[in-house]
Amino acid sequence: MKKLLLEFNNRGCDKALRLAHADVNQYNSLINVLKENAPQIEINSDNIASLLQDPESFIFDLVVDTDQLNFNGMPISKKKALDLVEFNTNQLAVINAFRTAGSKLKDGVYEIDGHTTIDRIGPNDLEINNGAFTLTKAYKSDLNEEFSTFTKNDKQIEAHQLVTALLDSVIKLRKLGLGVNADQDSFAEFGIKYYANEPIINNDFISSIR
Repeated sequence: MKKLLLEFNNRGCDKALRLAHADVNQYNSLINVLKENAPQIEINSDNIASLLQDPESFIFDLVVDTDQLNFNGMPISKKKALDLVEFNTNQLAVINAFRTAGSKLKDGVYEIDGHTTIDRIGPNDLEINNGAFTLTKAYKSDLNEEFSTFTKNDKQIEAHQLVTALLDSVIKLRKLGLGVNADQDSFAEFGIKYYANEPIINNDFISSIR
């Protein structure tokens, strides 16, 4: 069954995109921190995710041979070694930047309106383009889907076609000066409602058909 788009919440989608792009800007600021302080770290979603989760551990693994950890010839755990190591200025700049960003970019939601929330973007929703993070096509597609209302069965599709034809007739009759002052509930049971005194399809009516 081919789905029919009934409605697209453009305002809600735009707000979600604005919030997502604000986070993208924060991710890109982290790229700048890496370029300035740790150019040897490859910039990709996996590394950014690991740095956000535990920047000290990531930098430690980068500069220390964790397979040969010892103290005066005695084996030592990574946890103990982390307490002993002194990171240099550049490494601390990376650690502090990602520690701060981690608290801001942690999992959560975007509040779109009183009853709609969207999961906050994470590193897996990003891809590198021209040296900077952008939202993936898959994320944008999923977002459009989230704010779209589609028909769910053949009866809804048929009803939408019939209501569309009825609405077209109502509009033509109004242009002839007929029914302009009619009760606006006249066609409510047939899926037509009024917005700013103009008849439109009631998509909630269509969606309620089982």
